[in-house]
Amino acid sequence: MSIKAWGIFQLYNSDFSIQEKVELAFVATIIATEHKIGLKLGGNVEPHILRNIGNLEGKIPFELTDDPLDVNAHCLFVGDGIEVLVAENRVDTGESLVARMERIQNFFTEMLMNKAIKSIKLFLNVEEGDEVDTLDVSVSEFSKKMVELYEQEGNWTPIVKAIIT
Repeated sequence: MSIKAWGIFQLYNSDFSIQEKVELAFVATIIATEHKIGLKLGGNVEPHILRNIGNLEGKIPFELTDDPLDVNAHCLFVGDGIEVLVAENRVDTGESLVARMERIQNFFTEMLMNKAIKSIKLFLNVEEGDEVDTLDVSVSEFSKKMVELYEQEGNWTPIVKAIIT
């Protein structure tokens, strides 16, 4: 089963022009790449996710992926110590959950340093119709809180909506 991680960069200004969104998207792509995170933005996000987001005024939708070639975030968000195999070949790096959550935290930290971004909403493993717990978390606590959720779920990927500020 694949793991989906998607969300919204909530902008301070709902009147952000398309040119400003494009510039911010380039910045986000650079930052994600520096942290070895795949990133899809705007219209590249899966259509069913865009339908769930609805009105895009003041928002930039995103999907996190394992790398630029993948459509899932399985290696990025799988529980600690679980090997991910494709055609009997290991594709995960063996990196600890803590290290992966810290990479994501660092990406979100840099994104929130941009004066255009008010908050980040991250939906992890959420499918249509799921009941979802909401986690309000400061970006500096993101990694710690996510690891705690995994521990509560017995190392399974939690179903959660995180509001990151």
